[in-house]
Amino acid sequence: MMMMRARVGWRLKVLSWWGCSWLGIFGGFGAAGYLYKDQVNAFLNQFLTLIEVLLLLLQLPATATALATTMAPCYC
Repeated sequence: MMMMRARVGWRLKVLSWWGCSWLGIFGGFGAAGYLYKDQVNAFLNQFLTLIEVLLLLLQLPATATALATTMAPCYC
């Protein structure tokens, strides 16, 4: 009976530690994303521009709809 209580106590400690760790990780990313949303948005816009330029240089369709229409089957 004592061993079972010790295991339960250990499991609760591990579970609470993991729960706090996950909360800290995801909460930290969420807080950083909220606080730095303008900077993240600016970075993503610059990255999108880079991708569009690379796709233009490679002569590939830049949007998903253009890609979908070029890959659509023809039922002639």
